Amino acid sequence: MNEYQTWREYLIEKLTADHKRAVDYLDVALEEYQVDGDAHLFLVALRTVIESQDGIAAIAKRTSIDPQTLLEILSSERIPDIDMLSTLLTTLGCRLSIEPLQNVIHVSDKEYSIAPGISADPNVKVAT
Repeated sequence: MNEYQTWREYLIEKLTADHKRAVDYLDVALEEYQVDGDAHLFLVALRTVIESQDGIAAIAKRTSIDPQTLLEILSSERIPDIDMLSTLLTTLGCRLSIEPLQNVIHVSDKEYSIAPGISADPNVKVAT
């Protein structure tokens, strides 16, 4: 059995071994960002996946981004612009996608309405 110093080291090893798990981890982090707006936590997840997939230096080289600039982007409190995010995600073997939201989402025992009059199912009419 391997000994780990931190949870993060364990997570990086698991994400390194399973690319689908890494993509799913980023997907969940992005969903959480969309609900709570915590850019820092999304960027921590993105950095964790980058470190699990060859590391900062290798990803920086493959994207032609200076490694220090990449670290600054990942340490920011703001989500990078869509071009930068797309470049990073493409390099990691994934992409952003658009999916319909359900009418109501549940977060911490609270309900939030999403886009009144719009349904995720095109055959369902929603009263407004």
